[in-house]
Amino acid sequence: MTKNKQKISLQNKVNKSIKNDENKIEQKAMFDLIMDTIPQRVFWKDINLNYLGCNLVFAKDAGLNHPSEIIGKNDFELSWKENAELYRADDRFVIETKQSKIDYEEPQYRSDSTTLWLKTSKIPLKDEKGNVIGVLGTYEDITAQKQTEESLKESEENHRSLYENSSVGLYRTSLEGDILMVNPAFLKILESTSIEDIKSNRKVSDYYKYPEQLKKFREILLNEGVVYGFESQLITEDGREIYIRESAKIISRKNGVKVIEGVVEDITDSKLIEEQLVSAKNKAEAMEKVKGEFLAQMSHEIRTPLNAILSTLDFLKDELGGKMTNDMIDVFGIIDSSGNRIIRTIESILNMSELQTGSYEIIKTEFNLCEEIIEPILNQYAQIIVQKKVKLVYNKPDSDLNLLADRYSISQIFNNIFDNAVKYTSKGTIEVTVKRNISDFCVEIKDTGIGISKDYLDKIFEPFTQEYQGYSRPYDGCGLGLSVTKRYCELDNIDFKIDSERGTGTTVLLTFQNDLFEIVPSQKILVKQSSL
Repeated sequence: MTKNKQKISLQNKVNKSIKNDENKIEQKAMFDLIMDTIPQRVFWKDINLNYLGCNLVFAKDAGLNHPSEIIGKNDFELSWKENAELYRADDRFVIETKQSKIDYEEPQYRSDSTTLWLKTSKIPLKDEKGNVIGVLGTYEDITAQKQTEESLKESEENHRSLYENSSVGLYRTSLEGDILMVNPAFLKILESTSIEDIKSNRKVSDYYKYPEQLKKFREILLNEGVVYGFESQLITEDGREIYIRESAKIISRKNGVKVIEGVVEDITDSKLIEEQLVSAKNKAEAMEKVKGEFLAQMSHEIRTPLNAILSTLDFLKDELGGKMTNDMIDVFGIIDSSGNRIIRTIESILNMSELQTGSYEIIKTEFNLCEEIIEPILNQYAQIIVQKKVKLVYNKPDSDLNLLADRYSISQIFNNIFDNAVKYTSKGTIEVTVKRNISDFCVEIKDTGIGISKDYLDKIFEPFTQEYQGYSRPYDGCGLGLSVTKRYCELDNIDFKIDSERGTGTTVLLTFQNDLFEIVPSQKILVKQSSL
């Protein structure tokens, strides 16, 4: 019986020992699992600073496959050998002083040329008697956090630099109008030297000359949350009135408090210039009006007696009939030509005045371009062309061109161009061609006259300019014909081109786009002719 009890007792002890061993194995496995799962790196060294062990993530950092490979190694043999002296100095400090170093930051230079930032803690490793036998350490990789901090720091420095060096005023106020912050540029705009004085003694409303402007600004801001380019007037610390352009936005801070942040630009100089320009414009418009009225009055005063003279001249010619001598015919021709020249000059000046002041009004009427504009003009100059012994060729289109357009401006265009062709052509040919295309129709006036030099081509549309200057010039005119013609073409959307060469002649091409002119169906049948 006693032997059986002893046997049972021994078996219980064995079972208990086995169970204890199993528990230890389970605890060891749990410890290893925890050590290899936590993100923190854990290591421990002996008194000689050789590694006794580490967790798996630390081994990976060291360039090893398993924690067992680190046992017996030192920092000079691992991937961070460039930091070995620094790390070992910290280890010795902990061992010798028996003091811990907690949560300090340090770099780690890897063999692959990358740099990590670590937050490290080290404590003395002691035995059961309290003797220091090594060092226990942990660290975590804070590289991403460090980079974020550096980026934030750089961003903050950039914003501070922008804020302090900006040429425009920047500010922050409460919704109630208390000034919380302004930059140096805004201090300069307000002609103040102290932000503290502004913050403690002034509100936004103190600087506005007109309270209704501030009221309007705040209404827009509070309703829409943002204001762009609002113009108002401020009174500076020195009592000077200035104009500003302001943009602002309501911002919610991290603590939930709403503030107003804005940008202010001093536009006083540009505003004054703008006012001067408006004043000058008004004066110029008034002067143009006076000039237009003066020219209209002078035109009436000159043309009325001149028309009477020319009418009387026609009466005298009819009365004299066949009694006129050749000398009398020449005199009557000179008077008639000179009178028409004066009327034409006045008409050109009045036309230019209307075009410059923008008072000319487009009035559309129905007319036949060839029958009612081009052919009457050709007939008007027919006698002069015959006298000059210049050949006139007139090429008409197959179909009529009945337009709904501004008759007066178009007649003036052809009058001016054909007058130049006749005036500057003393031999050869003047050819007028009207051609109808699918999407447009064009009129070409080509002459073999004196032409225009290349140097003067760029100036031909300037008012009161002619290639031949002075009283001794061989051709009459006031230099307005082409300038007026160009303006009328622009009003009527007619493409106007001139090609000319000195001593060869000039070609003028007028192109009318069908979609810009209302083509009216013809009610007449015209006889096609190739020359007049």
